[in-house]
Amino acid sequence: YLIEDNKDKIEKFSTGTSVTIWRKDHYLCTGGNDPEFEAWGFEDLEYTCRAFRRNRKFPLPSDAQLDYSNFSSIQEYKGWKSIYRLFGDITFKKGMVMFHAWHPIEHNSNYIQGKSENKKKFEKKIADFAKTGKEPEALKMISSGKSIIFRNNPWVYNKWTSPFFGELILLDECDFDGIDIIKYIENNQIDRVIFHNPYSSEKMHSIYNVIRGNLIPYYVCERGALPDSVFIDSNGFNYDSSSYHPQNWDLPLTEQQRKDCLKYIINEKNSQKYLELQPEKITPYSLKNTLHLNPLDKILFIPLQRPTDTVIQHFCGPIGSYENFISLIEELVEALPSSWKVVIKKHPLENSAPDIPGAYYANNFNITSLIEASNAILLINSGVGVTGLIHEKPVFVAGNAFYNHSGLCKSVTTATELINSIGNFKPCQEKVIRFIKYLSQDFYSFANFKTRLVDWTDGSKMTATTAIDYYILRVPNFEEMVLERSTAPKIQTSSILFDRYRNQGGIIRTGAPKKTPSTSNLPQEHKQNQNKSSIEQKNIIRKRKFKKLIETPGKFFRDSRHGIFKILGKVIK
Repeated sequence: YLIEDNKDKIEKFSTGTSVTIWRKDHYLCTGGNDPEFEAWGFEDLEYTCRAFRRNRKFPLPSDAQLDYSNFSSIQEYKGWKSIYRLFGDITFKKGMVMFHAWHPIEHNSNYIQGKSENKKKFEKKIADFAKTGKEPEALKMISSGKSIIFRNNPWVYNKWTSPFFGELILLDECDFDGIDIIKYIENNQIDRVIFHNPYSSEKMHSIYNVIRGNLIPYYVCERGALPDSVFIDSNGFNYDSSSYHPQNWDLPLTEQQRKDCLKYIINEKNSQKYLELQPEKITPYSLKNTLHLNPLDKILFIPLQRPTDTVIQHFCGPIGSYENFISLIEELVEALPSSWKVVIKKHPLENSAPDIPGAYYANNFNITSLIEASNAILLINSGVGVTGLIHEKPVFVAGNAFYNHSGLCKSVTTATELINSIGNFKPCQEKVIRFIKYLSQDFYSFANFKTRLVDWTDGSKMTATTAIDYYILRVPNFEEMVLERSTAPKIQTSSILFDRYRNQGGIIRTGAPKKTPSTSNLPQEHKQNQNKSSIEQKNIIRKRKFKKLIETPGKFFRDSRHGIFKILGKVIK
C-alpha cells in the first residue's frame, strides 16, 4: 500500500520516527527524556538529537539546529530532520518497518495543546546542547536501590556510573561521630556504600572497616595503574583488595585474548599517555649520554613516591616506612657492583627529593624513557611497577603492592636481597600477559580525564580530577559498556543514504544558510560543511560564466562590471 501510494490504507509515512530502541543503562546515563517537557511532543526528538551528536555516525548537516522541511519530503541536507531520518532510512532499506495503528486525535485537548510550548523548549535545548554538550542529569536505575556517597567528586558522582548506584544519598563522614552507621544503613534501607579513597581520613577509614567487617556491599572508585584507567572495585582498595589475587587472573588465555592483550601492550609501549605530566620522550642512548653514564652501565631505576600518598601511609608493608626505603637506596648506592648505577626520579608533584650522594637524578626525564633505559626497577608500591612489567623489566618491590605476585615481581627489603636477585630474576612473561589482560580487558574501566593542579594542605601540589568521561565502563555485576568516541563521522556523504540529497552533478544540496553567523562560533564540522557549500556555489558560478563566454561572448563582456569590458562587448557580437 505504501509503494502504491494508497492513501486509503496509509495516511502518512516517515523514516524520521520517534520509535527508537536504546540500551537501558546508556539511556539512563545520558539523561533520557528531559523531565522539563510536559504534555505532548518533542521530548523523544530532543533526546535523539542529543544522541546523534554524540554518536557522530553522519556528518552534521548545515543549520543542524533548524526545524526545516519535513521527514517525508526533505531534499536538502539541512536542519536536524535531514540527519535524523538517515537512521530510519537504514532500517527501512533492511525491510524493517513499524506500523502505527490509526486512531483519532483530539487536537483541542490540553495534552495536545502543550505542543507549541514543547517545540520552543526543544529548539532551545538542541541549540544549547550544540554549544555546550551539557545534558540533563543522569537518571537513577530503580533496581539498584540506594547508595551512600561521602563525596560529590566525579569518581563517585558521575553521569556514567551514578545510575548503577541507584538513588544517591550524600553524607559527611563526620556525621557518624557517635552514630552507628550500620543502624543508619538498616533504618534507611541502604543497599551499598560508595567510597573514593577509603583511607583519606581516620573517620573514613574507620567507616570503611565497619562496612567491610559487617559484609555491607560497597564499591571503591579510584584511578588505576594504567593510563586512562579507573577501578570500580567491590572487594577493596588497592593492595587490600582480593580482586588482584591470582585466582582471578592467572588463567589460560584464548588465542583472541592473547592477541588482544599483546596488541594492548605494544600500544602502551608506544603510547604518549601518562599518569602524570611528563617531559618529551628520548632514546635510552640519549638518556645515558645526558646523565653522563657509560653506554655499558646498567641502571637500577627508582621512581620515588609521595610520602603523603595513601599507599605509602598504609601499604609500606615489609619496608616499614618511606624513610626506611630512602635508607635502602643509600645502602644500594654503596653496595651495588660498579657496573650498576642508581637513577632516581622524584614524583612530578613533589618539590624536592632526598639528597643521596652517588645517585643520579633524572627528575626532568620522561618516565617511559627511564623505564626503557633501565635494567631493573625498585619501588615501594608505585603504579610505575605495572608499566615496568609491560616493558618486560625486573620489578623489585619493597612494600605491599597489588601487583606483587609470584612470577611478576620480587620482594626485597635489604640491599643484600636485591643484589643477590638483580642478576637472575626475570618476570614470567606468560604471567605478565595474563595479569595485564585481566586489568585491561576485565577489571579496569577507561576514561578521558580533565584535571587541574591544586594546593594541598602541606603546601605541595596535587592533581585534582574535575571530570571523567568513560569510554569503557566496567561496574561489577553489570554488563560492560563500550562508549564510542569518534573523532570523525563513520558514514560519509558518499553513501547511497545521501542520494536523496544529491543534485544532478552528484553534489549534496545543503540549501541556503538560515543566517550567516560568525564562523568562529560554529562547531568545526559545521564550518567545514559551510566552507564546502561556499566552494560548490563558487564553482557553479564559474561554470556558468565560462559557458556564457563561449556561447555569447558579446553579452558576457557587456554584462561586466568593468568599463573596458563593456566597451569590448559593443564590438563583439
